[in-house]
Amino acid sequence: MKKTLIAGALALVSTQVFSASVSTTTTVNTLYTYGEGSSRHNDIVIKVDSPLTGCEAGFWVKSTDNIGNKNVSAFLLSAFHAGSKMYIAAYNDQLWSGSDGNYCKVHSIGLVK
Repeated sequence: MKKTLIAGALALVSTQVFSASVSTTTTVNTLYTYGEGSSRHNDIVIKVDSPLTGCEAGFWVKSTDNIGNKNVSAFLLSAFHAGSKMYIAAYNDQLWSGSDGNYCKVHSIGLVK
């Protein structure tokens, strides 16, 4: 029993070692969002010029983050239209279920001048 508990604890710790917040400064080249009839309603998908390892497909913003914080979509649109560099920080262990690609969940963004 003691060995089973130790093995279980090590398994939990090892999965947390590989999950992290990652960040990059890049430009947004494509934005997608999904309509009311979709199971991905109000999610935003972001494709960038310089994707990160583990986030090769890009990034995503959860619908509740998008609805609850309009600044997220405003920042994305502003960066996209201006062609500005953008700081994006995301969790590489929270991948978007809408695609087979690795889209990491955004937790913070910023515009870079």
